[in-house]
Amino acid sequence: TIYDTENSCSLLAQIKLRISAKEKNEVKFTKTEILEAGKNGELYEVSLTAQEVKYFYEKISRAKDYCLTCDSEHLGLIDGSSVFQKLYKEYQKRLTETGNVDFGDLILLPYLILKKNDEIREKMHHKFSVIMVDEYQDTNIAQVELLKLLVGDFQYLCVVGDEDQAIYKFRGAEIRNILEFEKTFKGTQTITLDKNYRSFSNILNVANSVISKNAQRFKKELKSTRGEGDKVQVVLLDNQDAEAAFALSLVLEGAKQGYAPGDWAIIYRTNRQSNTFETTFLNSGIPYVVVGGQE
Repeated sequence: TIYDTENSCSLLAQIKLRISAKEKNEVKFTKTEILEAGKNGELYEVSLTAQEVKYFYEKISRAKDYCLTCDSEHLGLIDGSSVFQKLYKEYQKRLTETGNVDFGDLILLPYLILKKNDEIREKMHHKFSVIMVDEYQDTNIAQVELLKLLVGDFQYLCVVGDEDQAIYKFRGAEIRNILEFEKTFKGTQTITLDKNYRSFSNILNVANSVISKNAQRFKKELKSTRGEGDKVQVVLLDNQDAEAAFALSLVLEGAKQGYAPGDWAIIYRTNRQSNTFETTFLNSGIPYVVVGGQE
């Protein structure tokens, strides 16, 4: 069974961690109970709060993103405390004993198998003649380490990515994976896809003017195949209600000019943002369709 975030946090919450007085001072826990006080010092049992569970789950996830097991010498890059190492080790032990894995294990475990077993690694090299990776700018260290083991001397490797779209560092993605690809995989040929078939030039010009300030990027400039288009407007609004009201006003104004509601599209960042727009349009009698929304 593959544990999702909720399953993993539930497993962590079940762990009763035993720590020394020194370790108790390393990490400040909310719920600690003294078990015994002997010549070797005090021993405490820790019950993790929901907030602490989330905190340590994210740290374990980051460790796996960087290909670090609970025994890795570089685990201190994530957390140098012995308490974290203890908790990570117990968490992994319980996963293994029950025959389960979490999302990080889906990359980390194959990596460890291929790294330690020459025969399996050689077999995988002959199994795939071509390896393709999409959205390469969103890969983390563990994914690239696995890729390096999968790629042999006679395979064709093709990756597609755009370092300007690297926005998932908070989830462990490393932009240097794409920036250093030519150093990692020798004999690389880079093909720049600079023709944009989706947006007008005015939109690309705004995007280019912002993106060009990024320090870590390849030099490139997108060119539109669709012509100039209308000028980009930036409207600053106080809240989501004002945003929805503004969108409604555009649709109503457009109706006076002969545009139908179906001529408009509203693009939002997350599904939850659709609620305000839906309520506003519903109350105004404007028909709408949510594409790819929540059921």
